[in-house]
Amino acid sequence: MSKLIGAAAIQLNCEPGRIDRNLAHAAALTEHAAAQGAKLVLLSELTPSGYMATEALWHSAGTIDGRSVTGCWTQRNALAFISGLAS
Repeated sequence: MSKLIGAAAIQLNCEPGRIDRNLAHAAALTEHAAAQGAKLVLLSELTPSGYMATEALWHSAGTIDGRSVTGCWTQRNALAFISGLAS
């Protein structure tokens, strides 16, 4: 038996190197999507760091237990997935 879930895809403007700001913006949009019924929220790649074609990208990489991952659950229990994390 299949089960349907609500999903959302979010494209947002991420400022290069502004990790805290980018994650806060993503969290707010994820929370909004969850309030609309989404249980799965997909964010664009490199959401935390923004797109940077420099070595600064590597310095902005997080760990598997870092804030980019641990902050993915909203208070409404929607899971946000950021693909293409810099690692």
